Amino acid sequence: MHKDMLRCRVLYAKVNALFDDNFNFTSGPMMQMLTEIMDITMRYPGADTLLSDLYGKMAICYQDLGKDEDAVASLRKAKALRKNKKPDRSLFNIYLTLGNLFMKSYAYDSAEYHFTYIEDRLAQFRGLRKNELHRLWNELGVLHYNYGDHKLALNYYQQALQNGLSVFPPQAEQIVMVQNNIIAVLLRLDRPHEAIRKYHTLISYGNTLPILFHNLGKTYQRVEKYDSALLYLKKAESLASDDVLKIKLFNNLAITYIGLKDYDQALRCLDNAILLNRRFYKTKNAALAYSYMNKARICEQQHKIIEALKEYQAAIRVLHFDFNDSSFYTAPDDLNNVVSRPYFFECLHNKAIALRKLYETSPQHQHLQASFIHYEKAAKMMDLIRKSYSSEEAKLLFSNHTHMVYEEAIATAFELYEHTKEERYKETAFAFSEKAKMTVLSEALGALKLKKLPGLPTDLISEQAQYKRNIGRLLVRLGDTRDSAVSLKIRSDLAASEIALSKIEDQLEKNKRYRNLKYDRKPLGISEIRLRLQKNEALIEYYLAQHDAFIFTLTADDFTLHRVPLSSSFFDSFEKLKASLYAAGEGVAYRGASPSYTVYKHLVEPVSGLINDKKNWIVVPDGMLSYIPIEALVSDTAASRFVIEEHAVRYTYSSLFLPAADETSSDGSILAFAPFDHVKKMPDIHPLKGSGKEIGALQGTLYYNEAATKTAFLQQANAFDVIHLATHAETFSEDPLRSFISFYPGLQQAYDSKLYMPEIYALDLDKTKMIVISACEAGSGKLMNGEGLISLSRAFAFAGCPSIVTSLWKADDELTATLMISFYRNLKKGYTKDEALRNAKLEFLHAGQDHRLRSPVFWANFICIGDASALYNDSTIYTISAIVALILLLVMVFLKVKKKHRPVPAFSEEELN
Repeated sequence: MHKDMLRCRVLYAKVNALFDDNFNFTSGPMMQMLTEIMDITMRYPGADTLLSDLYGKMAICYQDLGKDEDAVASLRKAKALRKNKKPDRSLFNIYLTLGNLFMKSYAYDSAEYHFTYIEDRLAQFRGLRKNELHRLWNELGVLHYNYGDHKLALNYYQQALQNGLSVFPPQAEQIVMVQNNIIAVLLRLDRPHEAIRKYHTLISYGNTLPILFHNLGKTYQRVEKYDSALLYLKKAESLASDDVLKIKLFNNLAITYIGLKDYDQALRCLDNAILLNRRFYKTKNAALAYSYMNKARICEQQHKIIEALKEYQAAIRVLHFDFNDSSFYTAPDDLNNVVSRPYFFECLHNKAIALRKLYETSPQHQHLQASFIHYEKAAKMMDLIRKSYSSEEAKLLFSNHTHMVYEEAIATAFELYEHTKEERYKETAFAFSEKAKMTVLSEALGALKLKKLPGLPTDLISEQAQYKRNIGRLLVRLGDTRDSAVSLKIRSDLAASEIALSKIEDQLEKNKRYRNLKYDRKPLGISEIRLRLQKNEALIEYYLAQHDAFIFTLTADDFTLHRVPLSSSFFDSFEKLKASLYAAGEGVAYRGASPSYTVYKHLVEPVSGLINDKKNWIVVPDGMLSYIPIEALVSDTAASRFVIEEHAVRYTYSSLFLPAADETSSDGSILAFAPFDHVKKMPDIHPLKGSGKEIGALQGTLYYNEAATKTAFLQQANAFDVIHLATHAETFSEDPLRSFISFYPGLQQAYDSKLYMPEIYALDLDKTKMIVISACEAGSGKLMNGEGLISLSRAFAFAGCPSIVTSLWKADDELTATLMISFYRNLKKGYTKDEALRNAKLEFLHAGQDHRLRSPVFWANFICIGDASALYNDSTIYTISAIVALILLLVMVFLKVKKKHRPVPAFSEEELN
């Protein structure tokens, strides 16, 4: 007995040493040692903890030998022996390995359960090694990559890299694999050329892992360099030994052959992938569905639509656990019980397109109706996927990539409406248009309003706000640094903060009411919108497709939908008009009159008979239409009448943002900043000589020059009804998060005087009623499908401000001051914000002494977004007037009383003489 125990201890120490040495062992001999230790251990009672550890280590060996089923069986035994025991390294590795095995078999929910179990209890697992944390972060990255949340995946990969570099040398396989995963995310983030460079760099270091050549070939596919793709995929094929990678290789070789129009070779590869898949997985999985989807692509390119639909149906059947209907007209109603949401969405979308193609070749109502149903299900699947993403950036990227689904769905719904005249199709088309707009912003505002929901932990709300602020600061620092070591550290801190924030969001969403109210912000029904519209208002919503504009108009009495073909002359005129407005300035003549009328004919004239009798227009733009203010368009060939001369125009991100009722009145308290009124000469800083005059006409808390600091703004931003920023701003279309608003710089670092977009996102402006950004191009930015312009003004909306007056392009400083003074003067008279801005603009238009001010360059840049209700409504004005009248009356009474009781002199002047 003593000899056996001694032998057991020696072997166990050797096993642990090899496992601790970063798994530096061969699985066959290791299994022999583990089996011998287990045989000895089983002879003695009370060794459950040791046996559990042995089963866990055996599972890792089984996994390395490709015996995944044996590995799962061992781990389940290990897990059962550890029931109700305290967490330790052994339990950590049991859960980690189980999670990995479940993920390999596409059981993502089970994988997530095991990974999250240990992630949430990390503090309880004493003595963990950095290589074990490295594995955990990498596995979580792979999980979220498979879910499609590439931003969160990247955060976990960054954490894995940081941990791994403290344990492994830079060329170690563990580090190379994490770098490979990071590069794979770049491809998903539409950065294929950067991914290609990084793969070549990894390979140049002597790395010959087949997965690197496979992924490099896959990346060349993305840029349609199919010869290069074939070269590297063949190289990977010559090195590959495990079946999982071989299945991927066959699928991607097929895609390459499809690109090369070699359909026979492609089909052979796909047949090999399906055969190997069925032998290896023996169950439904995403890789098998991918093979069927690629077969469908080949059929479509060969114009065999019926065969393509059968292949898509086969893919749907292997992606859904309970659905087995072979009719290609059908799809499951339950969208949750699927192997992979991203693949299932892609399959529904592609099948909807194929059904529409079938309708075009065989125009039967059944085909178009089936296509419509699949678009509806694809849209619902998009909602489910978006809700699972942790960050705004991930949701924006997803919206940008999936925008085409809504375009096709709206066109299909419109065609069904044309054929049937059933209102439900017109209403569904509008719902698609609404869902395509500002979903991310809508969810963010929903969460902002819910922070005071009863039952939510206040400490979590506080932590959430702190992490958002910290992430904003880190993003700014990352943009400023050029030091690679500092950049790596910031990225690691940023990843940790974003992961922590996602965990807080998960905790908050355990409150069902919070989650439902945050996400279930369905588009308003037509009847609800019409109830919110006043008799003198019309809502005009645009959806811009590749070749058509869909125009929805709603009034209190009517709802219409028009499809307007967009010719090349429209797009040419639009670009000319935009250039005329954005590029015009001192000495540059405005040449936008003719193109302005062409744009008017396409966007306004088709519905003018329905809305011309409405004084107030509420415009929901789409895509590039966000760059041009509708009020700057001319309605006749002589360019004699601008839209603004007949209508007050305001903009909203979607009808969901229409106020449900009149906003409550306010005292109109104003916080204003003019940091560059009179500044000393500084590099890259130009005085705004009109800005002092601009805010000087306001009655409120005013900060000029040195006093107009970022700190002063942050300390007081949410304490006033109105914020007015007369300053410089800079937008970066390709990298919107670098955009900023400037405050007085002083001797501080750039960060301390610039309010960057990520910081604005983190603000809480739920008490602010209006922000006026009197700064160049604050309303412009990067155009993202589904979310419009990612601009500084949108960032303030994201922070909770319901009403924004902002500028689309640069304009004269002095003229801006004049316009703004007139705007506030009209607000004080009780006008709504859009009418106040319109009246100010009309003063320019009708300024007889300076005819050039009639050009929209000088007045159309300012637009009103969001809630346009009056800051000073009638009751407020009457109250103020009554108070003023009362004060005057009291003064008069006082003077009269004073005169009545004035002392009378004892002698008159005459008597004194």
